[in-house]
Amino acid sequence: MRPYICIWTLSLRSLISSCQMQLQDSKVSTFKVSPDMLREEVEKYNRFAERLEPFIADTVHVTNESISQKKKILVLVEGGQPTMLDIDFGTYPFVTSSSPSAGGICSTGLGIAPRVVGDLIGVVKAYTTRVGSGPFPIVEYEVLLGWQTDISSIRSYSDLPKAAQRYVERIEELVGIPIHYIGVGPGRDDLMYK
Repeated sequence: MRPYICIWTLSLRSLISSCQMQLQDSKVSTFKVSPDMLREEVEKYNRFAERLEPFIADTVHVTNESISQKKKILVLVEGGQPTMLDIDFGTYPFVTSSSPSAGGICSTGLGIAPRVVGDLIGVVKAYTTRVGSGPFPIVEYEVLLGWQTDISSIRSYSDLPKAAQRYVERIEELVGIPIHYIGVGPGRDDLMYK
């Protein structure tokens, strides 16, 4: 048996045992797991683990090995709402426990040196949201004119309504970075190059 499967089996048993102990005194005591149910669950997830194993690697090692071999690599790094969720720079207490901002790519994320990072493409949305409940305070905001025109078929920046152009230009001004791609609809091809 592979080491990670042994660890998984022990973790699942511990989790189920903990849940059973917490619920045994409650009025909702319907959480009952037989040894057969546990065995079936472990076997099901072991099959998942075996199917996924070829796609799992120590990404810090693989990435740095490729860099040291001077391989040209393309790395996709995802961090939803990075700065806003960043543990250090985000909108505390509405943050995650990691550093998904651009700086986190080097220090705590991929573990690669900043000097080897080449071109970056940032994909952002124009507003911040959170899941869950509770207040999400807004410190300051700016009101810009909107537009009532359907822009989903527009593929040229100059054809956008003037208010939409002013919106994009204001975002560029605020973040200090040029915007190259603008999404105008839900599809992958619903975008234009500025």
